[in-house]
Amino acid sequence: MPLIRCPACGHSVLSVASSCPNCSHLLAQNPMQAGEASALRECPRCGKFIDRAAPVCVYCDYPVRRRGFMRSATVAVIGAAVVTAVAVVAVRQRASDGSAVTPPPTVAAAPIQAAPPAAHRPAEAPATTPPDSNPVSRPPAAPRAVPSGRPMRWAATWVNVRERRGTTSPIVLVLTPGTRVEVADSFSGWWAVYANDARVGYASAALLATDSTVRLSPDSLD
Repeated sequence: MPLIRCPACGHSVLSVASSCPNCSHLLAQNPMQAGEASALRECPRCGKFIDRAAPVCVYCDYPVRRRGFMRSATVAVIGAAVVTAVAVVAVRQRASDGSAVTPPPTVAAAPIQAAPPAAHRPAEAPATTPPDSNPVSRPPAAPRAVPSGRPMRWAATWVNVRERRGTTSPIVLVLTPGTRVEVADSFSGWWAVYANDARVGYASAALLATDSTVRLSPDSLD
């Protein structure tokens, strides 16, 4: 009858013994004898149940831990090979369908040119002062009147020409006192002011005189 070594004391005992006669260590032959199946494993060589934490089978000296490591490594290698094969097949399928992404063409950078000498540089234009955005404090020049058969009126004071009829409408032009303009379409106390045969806005009729000699107080600006 074959003998085994006791994992506790190393004494030789019969393979059918349930405990070591030297140290009384329990020799589990199957999960039912051990009382807890999760603490045992089956030896791949001899088929007997041994301690799950034991690196070597006590019956046949088979390295069970090494086999488990090799099995895990083999599974990992097979999984990596499968993933690589699937990726290669997908790339080939995309190339056959003509959907492969074509890299954009490389655009050559324009060469950097050195600045010309100071003697050959063009003269810079003098800086201009931006026009004042406030039409009241700095009024623009009045439009040149072109005879067109429309009535003539003269600015009796500083006159605001507005975009529409009404004092709340935006100012588009300011007439200086004595400026002559063409008017038409009087309505609700407002004249339509024309310049170069084009309407530029509306001015209050009370500030436009029929004579160039009429003058009003500067406080009448509208």
